Amino acid sequence: MAEVWSGGLDLQGPFFLQEPPHRVEFSNSSGGRVDCSAHGSPPPEVEWVLSDGSTVRQISDLRLLLPNGSLYFPPFSSERYRHDIHSTVYKCRLQSSLGVVLSRDVHVKAVYDEAMVEVRFYVRPYGCNPAMFLFLALVGLSRT
Repeated sequence: MAEVWSGGLDLQGPFFLQEPPHRVEFSNSSGGRVDCSAHGSPPPEVEWVLSDGSTVRQISDLRLLLPNGSLYFPPFSSERYRHDIHSTVYKCRLQSSLGVVLSRDVHVKAVYDEAMVEVRFYVRPYGCNPAMFLFLALVGLSRT
């Protein structure tokens, strides 16, 4: 049996303390976060990759790589939606000199919040001055 000299260190390949879930959905108004944490000796690097194996890059205000290994999607307007960011498959990759470990596929999907709009209708009584009716309606709205 061959012995490996470790210089008195306990060596341990990378492993997940928190592997990301298979599916993550979040709304564009709240944003979302996918956590991935690891342990090993030496400590592994945590990075995110796309399904084609390419490394995920930070894109200002759309996709951020946090120092703790999390992937963060800030809230965004519907005009800033990008299919390649907000509806795609990611993997968390752990890497050290002792090896590489990939997480399961993480299917990320952003969904749009529907804006709730309250509409009130007022019927002006016959013979009521339009300006007076508008004033009374606005005063009533300010009290609700």
